[in-house]
Amino acid sequence: MELENILTGNIEEFESLDTFESIPIFNGTVTTPRDEDRLYDMQFAISLDNGVIQLINMPNLSDVYQGQTTTAIIGDMWKNHHHTFGDLIGKYKPTNVLEFGGAHGYLADYCLNKQLVDNWCIVEPNPVVNNKRIKVINDYFDPAKHISSQVDCVVSSHVFEHLQKPFQISRKISERLPVDGLMFAAIPNLALWVEKGQPNALNFEHIYLLTDTHFEDLMNSTGFKVLEKIYFGEGHSIFYVLHKTSDTTQTRIELHNLYDVNRKRYDHYYKSFSTAANRLKKKVLQHKNQSSKTYIFGAHLFTQFLLAFGLSEELFDNVLDNNRSKQNQRLYGTNLISLIPDVISNESNPIVVLRAGSYDKEIKEQLLTINKSTIVVS
Repeated sequence: MELENILTGNIEEFESLDTFESIPIFNGTVTTPRDEDRLYDMQFAISLDNGVIQLINMPNLSDVYQGQTTTAIIGDMWKNHHHTFGDLIGKYKPTNVLEFGGAHGYLADYCLNKQLVDNWCIVEPNPVVNNKRIKVINDYFDPAKHISSQVDCVVSSHVFEHLQKPFQISRKISERLPVDGLMFAAIPNLALWVEKGQPNALNFEHIYLLTDTHFEDLMNSTGFKVLEKIYFGEGHSIFYVLHKTSDTTQTRIELHNLYDVNRKRYDHYYKSFSTAANRLKKKVLQHKNQSSKTYIFGAHLFTQFLLAFGLSEELFDNVLDNNRSKQNQRLYGTNLISLIPDVISNESNPIVVLRAGSYDKEIKEQLLTINKSTIVVS
């Protein structure tokens, strides 16, 4: 079938891939009744020309982003991410920073408090920012509208993989930035996440597989040169420092062909969820008679995907999550109520299912600190 490639904007021949059935459209918690939740099949396809994998049944953005799921910085991994990324930005001493997709403003707050930059503006459709030094524009990012002549630096952290037209957005950023302007981008290591079977790799928010190879193709085509490329957090993220070298951008982007490797990655990714769900179910049942209560960690898509692939919701009393703004709210697409992990502190051998990718080690240590008798099933 012929489709417009999300990354390139070109019409290309695509091949259908296995469909994820009945996935909740929103990956956060809500206070609305469950009968108002929407579940959709998630259909991906792969370009025969270059191996870009993308969602072909594009969701309505207002459904996907109906609330801010990132109201605060949670966990040491993300704190270290923003500190390391912020220090990298400060190394180049930008004056007027525009960040798109700043969410809670932690990165901006860190850079301003450390005096790494002078001015910081965030463009974000669901901002949760409390620092008055940060200028906030409540809107979806449009380079032509939001990058003024004073801006010498554009920043994004885990945003490019959400863009529905990344090539067009990148060209517009390049057109608005002055020559010698800088762009700092932190992107998730999605190829590795897919290989590890992490549901935060491809979903209704991460609508295409942005590999580092294709990201660099994109940047080269839109007038940017890679000055630095840094891997962070044992496969968590990749940091880029990008230098605008020219006002000339290409009308078409040419990509390396990753069809063979990406097709294998996707097939493994799809199968990994049913395998994990079956394995975790068996482990929980083995420990059930030892435990007072059973939980699953993560009031978001980590849990939603496992339940969609056969891990029974009835096994669990609640879902645990460190985000206090989710407490006593219902995980969208389920009847599970979110509680903070401290609830297990006085329980006898509580079972907690944990499958959170890069965050497993950190969360397991937290759970055992709260209650050393916790049975962590992963």
